[in-house]
Amino acid sequence: MAKGKVKKGKLLSTGHLDNLWSEAVKIYWGRCCALCLESKPVEAHHIIPRRHFVTRWMIENGLPVCHGCHAKAHGYRMVDRIKTRIGLGRWEELCRLEGLTLKEYLAETGQTKAEFRKEKAKELRDIINGNTHR
Repeated sequence: MAKGKVKKGKLLSTGHLDNLWSEAVKIYWGRCCALCLESKPVEAHHIIPRRHFVTRWMIENGLPVCHGCHAKAHGYRMVDRIKTRIGLGRWEELCRLEGLTLKEYLAETGQTKAEFRKEKAKELRDIINGNTHR
């Protein structure tokens, strides 16, 4: 099977989507820390924790951060800086989505779990391949 293709009826693996998301976040924002703005090696940080599958692979739920800022980003002191960086509207939408279960979100959007994963993979690949702009 060709790379990136999924057999009909098979879900894209969580690990594969996590890797796509991480790379897409770094490309989308640029490869410098979104918090201290220094050009250091960056890691992708989930604004809303990964356990929330509705937002887990949303490009809007990620920021590239250096190792030092990543550790700090999990504390309350960074919340205001993150809100400022991503904008209040985006922050409020992420918080709204955090309150939904995946089942509720799928009912709201009319998607199946497989369609949801496929759509997220396409969005992330488009960013990685340069087909989407901020």
